[in-house]
Amino acid sequence: MNPKAIRQSDSHQGFALITGASAGLGEEFARQLAAMRKPLILVARREERLQSIAASLRKQHDIQVEIITADLSVPHAAEDIANVCASKGWQVEWLVNNAGIAGPDLLKDRDWQAQLTFFQLMMLS
Repeated sequence: MNPKAIRQSDSHQGFALITGASAGLGEEFARQLAAMRKPLILVARREERLQSIAASLRKQHDIQVEIITADLSVPHAAEDIANVCASKGWQVEWLVNNAGIAGPDLLKDRDWQAQLTFFQLMMLS
């Protein structure tokens, strides 16, 4: 990420909401945006991991970091996340839609429930 891509005057207006933020690319997006002092909302299934990452980013960058524990493969999870943000007054300015699943097998070889979970997460959330 290029820090110059964010103008200083715009960097604190709203949150960046990052799904899949507990590991991998989602965690790295969080670290990069935190370094640019962007307030964050981290979303993933693993609450302990989110708490740890949030605490580290708060300490290192002195920014606001909120967490929402959610499984985006569950129907209506995205709507629930939006409702939490609205109820807390968190204005989401950026969305890093990073949650996903993968595996060694082909989608056509998965059972129907696994396919449904895949489509819910990858296309509807």
